[in-house]
Amino acid sequence: TFYIQYFKKRLYSEILDEMIQFHLTTSTLRTVDKVGGLDNYLLTTKHAEEGEGWEVKQRLFQKIKQNEQLGKDILPNIILPK
Repeated sequence: TFYIQYFKKRLYSEILDEMIQFHLTTSTLRTVDKVGGLDNYLLTTKHAEEGEGWEVKQRLFQKIKQNEQLGKDILPNIILPK
């Protein structure tokens, strides 16, 4: 029987300015590194539709919206999908 190995890791969110604990696979961890960090991954992936990823993704969007209302740009290196 094949079991997916999940690891408990803490990743840093630049937008939220905090460490967030996730259960992830090694391939997801490699993808997070490849796209440039947790924030880039969550804002551009289609795989964060539920669970821990979805909750943090919603918090990211709230923080972005708050900062846009204040006139701050916190997304200098992140390219959002259209």
